[in-house]
Amino acid sequence: MAHLKFAGDAADNVEMDLSSIALQGLANAEAQAGDAAASLANFGVQSIQPGDPVDTVDLATQITQLQSAENLVAINLATLKTADQVEQNLVNLIA
Repeated sequence: MAHLKFAGDAADNVEMDLSSIALQGLANAEAQAGDAAASLANFGVQSIQPGDPVDTVDLATQITQLQSAENLVAINLATLKTADQVEQNLVNLIA
């Protein structure tokens, strides 16, 4: 009969900091929203010099990026709340 072998370096053996993960996710969402907003802000702006390429903005893509950033913020805020609850439960167990 064959037995399963477990890797010594499983991903869940390492201590994770949920708060740090959520804060990094919030920073990423902020950057994504900023990029989309900057692209939208340039919508309809013509180039100053004749012959310069005119940037085009795909409105659907930028709106989707903004909605995605909004979802990422909500998800990472929920993760922060969960991390707070986990830490509070740990404190209650220790006390």
